[in-house]
Amino acid sequence: MAYSAFLSHSSGDRALAEGMRTLAALAGVELYLAEHDVQPGSLLSEKVRAAIERSDIVVVLLTPSSYSSAYVHQEVGYAIRSDKFVLPVVELSVPRDALAMLEGVEYVPLDFNAPQQATVALAGQLKRRRTQKLRGDVIVAAILVTLLALALAQEAR
Repeated sequence: MAYSAFLSHSSGDRALAEGMRTLAALAGVELYLAEHDVQPGSLLSEKVRAAIERSDIVVVLLTPSSYSSAYVHQEVGYAIRSDKFVLPVVELSVPRDALAMLEGVEYVPLDFNAPQQATVALAGQLKRRRTQKLRGDVIVAAILVTLLALALAQEAR
């Protein structure tokens, strides 16, 4: 089973988003970028909502070009409403009052002058979340197999 993440970001941070996508893949996580999912004739808002719903986690990249983006804030709101785990990655120059719905949420700090620390922290968080989900999926599968075996045993009596 694939573990997937939705990346909420500004188009001004596309190069950084592409780097994060590569990093996520190394952690065994498929990172969804809307610009890689071109669907001519489709409503962008429906495509984004569906992608958030399919994702296991939502990563929000807050930088000087994204923290004032209405789209980023709408995606965060939709993710929270959909009970998704939201993992913010916040560039150090972003004003703390710009976090809006993410105020008080622990985040991965991003320093453009030393991005390695954020890279390692983000990869670690994604790996940890993926492992937790896989363990949960195994437990659910074991429970289903047990219930099926019990139902078959009852039917055989």
